[in-house]
Amino acid sequence: MNKIADALKDLARITDPARAARANTVQVTNLHLDVTGASVTGCTAVTGDAGYRTAIKFWPRRAVSCTCPDATQRKVACKHVAAVAVKLANLVD
Repeated sequence: MNKIADALKDLARITDPARAARANTVQVTNLHLDVTGASVTGCTAVTGDAGYRTAIKFWPRRAVSCTCPDATQRKVACKHVAAVAVKLANLVD
């Protein structure tokens, strides 16, 4: 689980502080861990009132995605990604 914690810390560093600050206002449901063998390779969730599909991948290459307008139009790590990272970090602790 240390690799997940490291990836979440990296994600926190690249997420815009204003978006990260709004992460606690986002509802996260249907959190699903992607597991290959004994390794967690990523996670997916439904976020926000609009039901955006949000994903964080840890392996084989770190990546984030979300179907919200902020992420799709600006190509940034949005508050939904930050919210999933926070929820996952709480599970890993």
